[in-house]
Amino acid sequence: VRELPCDVKDYVFSDFNGLQAWKTLAFVNHAYSEAWWLYPSFSSDEIDRYVIYNYKDNNWAIGTIDRTAWLQAGTLKAPLGISPDGRMYLHETGVNADTDPLIAHIESADVDLSGGEEFMFLSRIIPDVHFKGDVPNQSLKVEVLARDSSGEDKAIRGSRVISPGTRYLDIRARGRRMCFKFSSDSLGTGWQLGLPEVNIEGAGRR
Repeated sequence: VRELPCDVKDYVFSDFNGLQAWKTLAFVNHAYSEAWWLYPSFSSDEIDRYVIYNYKDNNWAIGTIDRTAWLQAGTLKAPLGISPDGRMYLHETGVNADTDPLIAHIESADVDLSGGEEFMFLSRIIPDVHFKGDVPNQSLKVEVLARDSSGEDKAIRGSRVISPGTRYLDIRARGRRMCFKFSSDSLGTGWQLGLPEVNIEGAGRR
């Protein structure tokens, strides 16, 4: 037994309701090589957050969710979750939230050059997106968020739309640290993100 290095440890335990810790759920999603923990944040008496460890890729992810019980896939072909109002949701099936769009996003960690000592200049993004929805005009948005110092809030420095025929995106942004957010909010849209590539070069130290 050994302690597992966790990139999001401070995020989780600095906003954790210790009085409701007994409600925390843990399970394994073998289909995606993931271990999940559902837990209540400091201001909530019910579960409203998740943290995931992918033991195949050795990385972590965080997000929000409101489920008070969870049944892993087995007899059912997909996981079943129960919300605080008693509704049952079949997860990981379909691309909509019943009759509403399934709002989805993923945001990368910050990237920098020379530990943030040098400015970066972004000129192009080559997306790696597989669309899996059931409507012909699917799309998602990619936003470039950047900041010039560690104490600043990240600001959107550029935004583009990715569609099934998109091969690359010419987009210009500058900053000491950057991250990339991919999101969608339309009916019938489903997508899987691969390994996007970006063209970044040094832009000086001032």
